[in-house]
Order: sequence, then structure tokens, then C-alpha cells
Amino acid sequence: MGNAADIPFSDNEFDVVTLTGGLQGSANPQKALAEAVRVSRNRVFVGFLNRYSSAGTEQAVRNFFGFPAASNLRFFSIGEMQTLIHKTMSGAQIQWGSVMCLPGPAVALLSSLEDLFPMRNNPLGAFVGMVFSVNYTYRTVQHPVLNSFKLKARERAAAPEAVRDMLREGKP
Repeated sequence: MGNAADIPFSDNEFDVVTLTGGLQGSANPQKALAEAVRVSRNRVFVGFLNRYSSAGTEQAVRNFFGFPAASNLRFFSIGEMQTLIHKTMSGAQIQWGSVMCLPGPAVALLSSLEDLFPMRNNPLGAFVGMVFSVNYTYRTVQHPVLNSFKLKARERAAAPEAVRDMLREGKP
């Protein structure tokens, strides 16, 4: 597993970046989200466990009474994630939806009920997905000299992380 706060890819490398579960275990979810935005050229999808679902409420009650948590995952609310996204990408137009709205035991009894009455934007859904477009003031150009002059490289073994590594080491 890699470090979500330091993704070893160049800027604008992927059309769509998907974070499902990466932010819940991250020590710095803001930095991990900023890295996802950096390597995306079009959209970012964030999937997370909802704090206000039955699973998230159970986790909070366990913590309140001093019982060990069922897992070490961090649960986010929809508002918290929207704030996190807006801090990273101000002005982002966020679309979201949720699934698994019924608590665990009720799913076995009423599994078809959720299919009959789908609620895409239920704030109590156990798993929430948010997607937003990435808009840049400047966009990096991948291999600009080769593309502009239609040159063929003998070897395309560019090291996109080389510049970041040099900056970390303090070299100009």
C-alpha cells in the first residue's frame, strides 16, 4: 500500500482518481485529498463511511462509553467531507449519493424495501460517494517538446517524481 498523502505520480496523470477508504485511515485526510486533486486531470471520486449511519452511530456510542472501537477507521459526516473538499478545491461543484440506508439487522428482513424506495441522497446512508470536477488555473503539459515537434523519443522513461525528490532534498 502506498502513502495517500504522497502519491508517486506526476500532475494531471489520471482522468479520474478514486479514493475509497483511503481517507478514513489517513493521518492527514486534507493532504491525501490534495494529492488526489493534484494527480487528477478531470474528476475525483471520494467514497467514505458515514458518521450518521447506523454503523457510524454504533462506533460513536462505543467510543463514548469507553468500549474499544470496532475498527480504527475514521467516519466522516457529509458536511465534514464537503468542507474538506471545499478547503482543497474552492468552488467545487459536489454531487453525492449514499447506499445501504437500513441498519444491518433490518436489511435481512426488508432487503427489497430499499430497492422499492431508493433514496439516492439519504444523509443516513452507510456509504457515501462524492464526485467533483477538478478545475485548474494552469495545467501541466505531459511531454510538451515531444508532442509539439512530433519527435520520437528513444526511451520514455521519465521520472515524474524526480523534481519533487530534488525539492525535498533542497536542491535547486
